[in-house]
Amino acid sequence: MKANIVEGLEPLLEEEFDVLLFAHGAPVAGGGKQMLRNFVAERGKV
Repeated sequence: MKANIVEGLEPLLEEEFDVLLFAHGAPVAGGGKQMLRNFVAERGKV
């Protein structure tokens, strides 16, 4: 199931953004796209 979640995040990397807002936790005010790219890459996706 977790693999499907990571796969679902990949299309977001095609969008232009810099901020990430989460339901829980602190927002990422800058560098959000790179943070997401790293998260996906660490799991062997990008």
